[in-house]
Amino acid sequence: MALLAHMPFLATPRCTKLHSIRGKHLIKTLELLRCTAVFAFCAFLVLCLPSCPCRAVSKESYAYKMLDKISHGMATENRTLVADQEVGISGPLQRFHPVPPKVQKAFTEVLEKAYDEADEVFLTNEGYSIPKREQQVISSTGGSPTYGELSYEGVASLVEAMLPSADGSSVFMDLGSGVGKVVIATALFSGRAFSQYTGLELSGIRYEEGEHVLQQLRLLLGLIPEAASALARVDLLNEDITTSPEIDKATHVFLCSSAFSAPGCRKVVQRILESPNFQMLVTSRELPMQLPSHLTRIGSIPLQTSWSPRGEGFIYVKNDLNQVPPALLRQFLCTNGVCVLPSLHPHVSFAIQEPLKQCSCARSGMVFDVQSQCMKYTDHHYS
Repeated sequence: MALLAHMPFLATPRCTKLHSIRGKHLIKTLELLRCTAVFAFCAFLVLCLPSCPCRAVSKESYAYKMLDKISHGMATENRTLVADQEVGISGPLQRFHPVPPKVQKAFTEVLEKAYDEADEVFLTNEGYSIPKREQQVISSTGGSPTYGELSYEGVASLVEAMLPSADGSSVFMDLGSGVGKVVIATALFSGRAFSQYTGLELSGIRYEEGEHVLQQLRLLLGLIPEAASALARVDLLNEDITTSPEIDKATHVFLCSSAFSAPGCRKVVQRILESPNFQMLVTSRELPMQLPSHLTRIGSIPLQTSWSPRGEGFIYVKNDLNQVPPALLRQFLCTNGVCVLPSLHPHVSFAIQEPLKQCSCARSGMVFDVQSQCMKYTDHHYS
């Protein structure tokens, strides 16, 4: 307007209209150029980004290095359930192979970093510190608010001990899953061998931290098909382990029972035994003898924990061994073709199935071999 005041000849109606038209054309031209530039940039990202040195995830970044390490490890090892041709208690023994140790180590690094970052948000000292109100709620159910967990080495031992079904229908469950470390690590370490990995935790703050980490890992590891598939099967639930209906789905159960009282253990075990699909229970402490004699201990495994580098895990199955998968029995009861029946309870009963149909051992403390010959077990000698 100041320019028009100094040059009144430009302020004629004809000139004013002309400048208005030219201004509109200029604006349209600039808008078109801007849209073209944006389109060209998007096309560049799509077509050239994989080989571009300034890609969104730098090759020098921590995330890229971890993804590359895990992808390479998964590509060089085909980890599935394979049939061992040894003669098992009832046919071929299904032997489970978890992901390779190098990949487990890479996953461990990712998990440690994810939980360190989450703890800056939730301030629970990775599950060890929770509000007094939540401690009281947990104690009222017979559980213990005292926190402890398996180390990642302990999770690896747990994964090695479990024998999921070959059809992939088994369900792993951690009762009292805390911030979800055992559930998530088991899913990543076991190579998608289970159809579902579930963690039940009564503490709300621990559950929320675990769920936060799970979502972050799904974003970070989503580019690795095996890891993405495993994490998609993980469910963390804020529920009471003594009443949750989810327990009915569990086949393989882990219970960090070290801080549980005897009544608390009894209550949880009774609930586990109500599950129609239950096959195997692993505990971090031997169950009290006063528990109802519905479970038999068939072995133990080294189980490193946050409170002991030399911890031990105890393996329990139903007393009626005919309801236990034969491959699981062979894994813990047999050595070099000779199998020893557990002798913890007088109620153990077991009739050997094919191919050992000629032999039937009904008492604990008996041994049998693959030649279908029953022998009495006395003072570590066969007679």
